[in-house]
Amino acid sequence: MKTYELIEMSLLDAYGLLDDQERETFERAFAAAAPAVQAQVRREQTRFASMDMLLPDVNAPIDLRARVLERVRKAIAAQDQGAVRHAAPGVPAITGSRRVSAVWRAGALACAAAAVVFAVTTIDMRVKYDQLASAIQNDRLLAELLAGSDRSDLRDLLFDAKTERVVFSSTDPALAGEASLWTNPDWDDSRLFYLNLPRQTGNAYKLALIDDAGNIVSVVAEFDSSGGLMTRTIPSTGAAQKLAIVGPGAAGSETTLMVAKPRPKA
Repeated sequence: MKTYELIEMSLLDAYGLLDDQERETFERAFAAAAPAVQAQVRREQTRFASMDMLLPDVNAPIDLRARVLERVRKAIAAQDQGAVRHAAPGVPAITGSRRVSAVWRAGALACAAAAVVFAVTTIDMRVKYDQLASAIQNDRLLAELLAGSDRSDLRDLLFDAKTERVVFSSTDPALAGEASLWTNPDWDDSRLFYLNLPRQTGNAYKLALIDDAGNIVSVVAEFDSSGGLMTRTIPSTGAAQKLAIVGPGAAGSETTLMVAKPRPKA
């Protein structure tokens, strides 16, 4: 028995697919082989026997081996008939091989294992990528907040109980912008934060005091917007005054974009 036949028989023997006669034939041929060949056969048998993790955890039907062998015999017979039918006159028909090359079988198993490993690795990398993207987004917003603040008491801004926040409400449902004004009695001025205001340069936006009719009484500060998260230092205003953010409107006119309710008196 040739070496590749011994390897094939050893793989079938490892999974219990040999009948008694085939097992005796394999054991006699293996015992008669050279020690180097025996070692090679055992290595291949051990290597492929450890790949049973790729197989489903099910019990094979009792007649599975007989059905598989019958299908193989029919396929070989059909192949032989096709070879005879298409053979040229005077040329003997080529008999199809009745055994699969051990190299081809090993390659097929290796490809299957590689496909499983690649799929698991891809899913794991996708999950880690989503986690990393979320962390980067959070870090970017915090970095913008820190970069835009020149105040040494940033801790007070975030955690001081005396710090108050006034939120602006949009007057136009189509405007996605947001804004808030942070004040503290220990600060010399206030801090304005705004997000998603349409990009404008040249101090196109104004923080203004308005009356009950919505008319501008005075301009507190002017600022621009890059479209992202931004912050500006704003002079402090009275607690009972009504604030608004004014920006460019239709035909170059100014319009009130956002309004904040007056802060209650202490």
